[in-house]
Amino acid sequence: MEMEQVQVRSVWRTLKIVFMGAALLFLINNFYGFDNALTVGEIPRWQGLIHLHAGSIGWITLSA
Repeated sequence: MEMEQVQVRSVWRTLKIVFMGAALLFLINNFYGFDNALTVGEIPRWQGLIHLHAGSIGWITLSA
């Protein structure tokens, strides 16, 4: 499958921003995931919610 180049510069710039945002959410999700795995005892609710939502938004963004 061959993909064509994006011809419009503004679209290309927007795509780069979206993918960088998705990568950032992925890294945040990994950080809290490792933190949760290495923490003894119960984790704070806000950390669990950040982990859940960052993962969901990251995957949705990457699959769009």
